[in-house]
Order: sequence, then structure tokens, then C-alpha cells
Amino acid sequence: MYKGLKAPFRHKKSDIMKIIGLLTNDAVLAELGARLQRARINLSLTQQALAQEAGVSRLTVEALEHGRSINTGNLLRILRALDMIDALDALAPDTGPGPIELAETQGRGRVRVRASRAARPHNTWTWGDESEPAKPMRRRRMMSDVKPDDDASGKGGRRRSKRKVR
Repeated sequence: MYKGLKAPFRHKKSDIMKIIGLLTNDAVLAELGARLQRARINLSLTQQALAQEAGVSRLTVEALEHGRSINTGNLLRILRALDMIDALDALAPDTGPGPIELAETQGRGRVRVRASRAARPHNTWTWGDESEPAKPMRRRRMMSDVKPDDDASGKGGRRRSKRKVR
């Protein structure tokens, strides 16, 4: 029935269309532009005067009034110049404090209770082999330990490739 309304339907120029979720983005932009145009005219402002007061170009005001998309920053400037910036509070009302903020303002709820450090025994756990002396670990021979003339063959000098050279 209302699915995908493409343009605002009006009987007269003065009729106001309700912006509902069934409208397309283009229809919502067209209605928003028409409402802002009526607000500008009610303030007896020309497009050029509104543009100068808002700090945008006249073409930006014209684009908005004709239902074309504009930059959000420019929309905010125009709303401020029309003294309609307060209407944004109805668009996105404050929802109040969230659950994290509520938890922080109510103080600490349930706290885990632990024994004090003085009451806890210190180093009671052991491996079980502390009575035996530790065996020295055998150190593996590393490449950094090998000197240039100390190789595994015992011949000294550079190692030669086993591959025969022709």
C-alpha cells in the first residue's frame, strides 16, 4: 500500500507530509528540504541571506531545499542559522545512563573476599626434590664456541665441501 513511496504526496502546497519509515530516502530528503524552505521563508530570508548567515554557498541551500543530499556539517550550519538546532534533541534523545555508568555511580557491589597477605602461608608448595643436590646440566657445544681453525675433522682450517670440483 505505502511501500516505497518515492515523492511526498501533497494535495496543496501547504500540506505537510508525515515523515514515516515507509518513505524512501529521496522522499524524506524532499520533505526535509520543503520544511526547511518554509522555515526560511517564515523568517523572511532569501537563500543568499541564509547561506551567508550559515557560512555555506547558496547552491548548498538550494540543494537542501530541493531534496538533494548535502554534507552533515552544512546541514548543522543551516539548522543553526534557522535557529532549529535544538530540534536535533528530538531526533536523537538522550537515553540516560548506560549500565556501566549506573554501576560506577552505585559504588562497588559484591567484592571478592581474600585472606590478608599476613594470614596466607608463604611458599608452602615445592617440587618435592629439593633435598637432592641439583645436577649440573651438560652444556651443548654451540656454533659460537667453535673457533675458525677448530673443526670437527681435526684437520684445522676451512671445511671443504664433499662435492668434487671438476
